[in-house]
Amino acid sequence: MSLLIERAKKFRLFNVKLPIVSPEDLIVYKIARFDAIDQLDIQMILARHSSKLDSRYMKSAATVLSEETDKKEIVENLLTVFRWMKKKTLS
Repeated sequence: MSLLIERAKKFRLFNVKLPIVSPEDLIVYKIARFDAIDQLDIQMILARHSSKLDSRYMKSAATVLSEETDKKEIVENLLTVFRWMKKKTLS
């Protein structure tokens, strides 16, 4: 979780600096649950950012999260996301 905060970019909104999570970190945390709304959210992120995403970082972060939570399906869910990304780049 601390890496997520460290990687967040600061944006100013109404004179307040807000940390905004990276698209990669948001995807990694959404694949932990991966219900229908999370999948739709991920697809919307991919629609805008798929060519700029750091796949290596996502794989590393997903592996760590999978080990920390003992949820093996996290890495499997990421593989699904990678297949979606590949389809986006082929389109």
